[in-house]
Amino acid sequence: MNAPLKNIERFEAIEAARFLGREFILWLWWATTVDAPLPDGIVVELCGALTLERVGAEVERTAMRGVAPSSQAEAMDALRDGKMPTSARLYVTQNEKHWSFVLHADRLVLTGLKVPALLTDKEDDGLAERLQLTRDIEGHVDALFAAFVRLRTSDDWPAVATTMRAWVRGAVAS
Repeated sequence: MNAPLKNIERFEAIEAARFLGREFILWLWWATTVDAPLPDGIVVELCGALTLERVGAEVERTAMRGVAPSSQAEAMDALRDGKMPTSARLYVTQNEKHWSFVLHADRLVLTGLKVPALLTDKEDDGLAERLQLTRDIEGHVDALFAAFVRLRTSDDWPAVATTMRAWVRGAVAS
């Protein structure tokens, strides 16, 4: 197979799986609302910003900002209207360390990363510590995504999806 065709197939595979990032953010949102356990003692909060989109003939977007945009009625209305989260500011805690960043669903990219306060005063050690904290949050996001994919591909997913749909409809108390 020649290289251009192989690249097209890769692109098509990425496009076909793009929905997973949106479902991942939705699952995180739901999991934080119902206090579902997350791996490795990780705690996640959606805070600061949330964007939802529905793609059709035109892209329809709902963007919210504030302390807890995911708890706004407008956010649930957007979900009920068929919009899916495309980006969310997440606040992640593990072992008393706190990170915040925006997770972009379509490419699973983190932007605007804020790492925990550095413990060292030395400039060289500070850089190494900052790099380690960046690797740590990437590992935590990988662990969260792996947990989601394991669930998403398990026999338990239909029941979870049914519960999530009920939550979106407002039939489940948050």
